[in-house]
Amino acid sequence: MVDLSRIYTFSMIPLGILFILSAKDLFKSHHEYKPIIDIEPQVMSIKDGKYVNIDYIIYTQIIDQKLFKKKDNIKELMRSESLHIFEDIIRNMTYEMILNRRESIEDNLRVQLDGYIRKYGIGVKRVALRNVLEEDEVLN
Repeated sequence: MVDLSRIYTFSMIPLGILFILSAKDLFKSHHEYKPIIDIEPQVMSIKDGKYVNIDYIIYTQIIDQKLFKKKDNIKELMRSESLHIFEDIIRNMTYEMILNRRESIEDNLRVQLDGYIRKYGIGVKRVALRNVLEEDEVLN
């Protein structure tokens, strides 16, 4: 029995042989998603002398299976690189600026991290800030 929900395409050749190709098999490496990378909350110093505790998630997708296999510790690389990039982005912002520019901060981090990580076969699809807390709020 042929599972028609998995059929991608078929073609008839003169001998009457029917070829059925699965989309999952043809493009498997381009559609594999890796689990999200949940960054542990990090305390960072910002422009107005405050410290903020920031927590975010990175959503990724394998875009090149051959390149991806060469890197065993890609999650740790993404964690450390994203922290460096993120710190550069927010260092000269005030707490209010960070809260008001959440979407642009997420986009900026996504673009910069994606540019860096692509050479390892990973595409960054989305970055989501979950919490941005002042040091006082963290202590309370």
